[in-house]
Amino acid sequence: MCSELGDKERNCEKTLKAISSSDSDIICFPEASLTGYTSREPMLYAVDKDDDLIGKICKASSEKGIVTVFGFIENNGGMPMVAQAVADNGKISIYRKTHLGVSERSVFFPGNTIEPITTSKAKIGLVLCWESHFPEISTLLALKGARLLLMPFASPLNAEQRVENWKRYLPARAYDNGVCVGACNSVKGDSGGALFIDKDGTVIAERTVRGENELTVDIDISPRIQCNDASKMHGRDFLASRRPELYDGSIRR
Repeated sequence: MCSELGDKERNCEKTLKAISSSDSDIICFPEASLTGYTSREPMLYAVDKDDDLIGKICKASSEKGIVTVFGFIENNGGMPMVAQAVADNGKISIYRKTHLGVSERSVFFPGNTIEPITTSKAKIGLVLCWESHFPEISTLLALKGARLLLMPFASPLNAEQRVENWKRYLPARAYDNGVCVGACNSVKGDSGGALFIDKDGTVIAERTVRGENELTVDIDISPRIQCNDASKMHGRDFLASRRPELYDGSIRR
């Protein structure tokens, strides 16, 4: 989606149009899709979580029976934050970006909670853009029961570069944690891209065309079938074999 910075009404209309024409269970829009993304004076574009436009998206999602995941720059009591909302059955849940990129640290406040969001369709973990480079976030969400990780981006890379970059590391997020991973990027000029990876770490769909577009996939979010043959390693639940007493909190830089 191409989100015009500051034109939240137009961005909202695009969102509502996508919801009304969709037959999907879950729709995910890019980072800051409602407000547009910027790291320059973000408070000029920030909206409150009770903004009327967010209410419209929530209402439309409920009427269609769709879980809608969309982003916005939030005015959280005078603090600008990068937020991703999940609209489901008339309720809004919000994840606030906990790991800020280099250009964001001087202008945004970070969130301090990493929790999956339980919806009527799936237990979803949100990982925003830069956060996808921190394996601990994806693992923590999986350990807390997330079956689907959604990764909205606002990256300036062109669509082809963005997808090729994702392929370097997102399959590991899916395979090691046994969860499905979907990523989408905002459109500005040549930027964009979308990718989906199943719980076995296989890329099952990708989109590198430039400009606004949709990528729709059918997925199975049930736990990966575990191998019961003690002589084989393939298909094991890696998370069940962790030894956190050896490494959690023990490494500092």
